[in-house]
Amino acid sequence: MQNEIFTQTLRNELDALIQSSVRKVLEGGNFLQKTTTPLSDDLPIDILEASKVIKRSVATIYGYVHRREIPVTKRGGKLLFYRKDLLSWLNAGKRLTNDEICQAAHESLVR
Repeated sequence: MQNEIFTQTLRNELDALIQSSVRKVLEGGNFLQKTTTPLSDDLPIDILEASKVIKRSVATIYGYVHRREIPVTKRGGKLLFYRKDLLSWLNAGKRLTNDEICQAAHESLVR
């Protein structure tokens, strides 16, 4: 038998308790005391996490892997990614602004 506690609660107290609990959930409060580990760039992540990091679908990531366009590690038939590698890969494809291009040209001429 499960450990159950029964108590008498007034209807308005019960309503207030339910409303408070729902409000905490809706406001993103940690209602269920869920434990999470901090995200680390040194820990490998799976393809689902990688898709969240770079905001692409899993199918698109499989295409990148097939064309060898994205940094990936494969162990035991499972694709593993590192957050720092994915972010570096994203930044490598960044387009320069006109100001950045002018600054680079100026620095090149000065040398």
